[in-house]
Amino acid sequence: MNELNINWILASLGIIFLSLEVFLGAKLFLFFIGIGFLFSASVGLFFNLTPAALAIVFLAGSVTMLIYWSYFIKNEKKAYSDINAPLKSMKGLRGIVSKNEVMGHLKIKIGHTLWSARDQNGLSLKEGTVVEVIDIDDMILIVKEVY
Repeated sequence: MNELNINWILASLGIIFLSLEVFLGAKLFLFFIGIGFLFSASVGLFFNLTPAALAIVFLAGSVTMLIYWSYFIKNEKKAYSDINAPLKSMKGLRGIVSKNEVMGHLKIKIGHTLWSARDQNGLSLKEGTVVEVIDIDDMILIVKEVY
């Protein structure tokens, strides 16, 4: 009966910590603690463990989740840190004006791709003019003529 009570207490603490994480948003700190409590409660249901062994299981569960999530979040931040990062990396690239005005924008060719662009001074550039990307405004490249 005592083991059952300990496991229910651990499970309750786990649910409380997970709920606090949801409502407070403590940057996953409370999540790891809650998962550790739930993990130790579930292991305690299947094995007759002493409270000291349950504490070790709690630490093992918490640390395992911490390592897993830190790896996952680190890789997620790399992948989604800035959705416009590919466009920002275009600064300094050079292209050639392919079409003068299409719907109010220049069309410039960089590599094998046509991009919408506008001159930094609002000028209309001739086809064949070499330009350099100096900025990005949404999906429109801001360019200047290269002399």
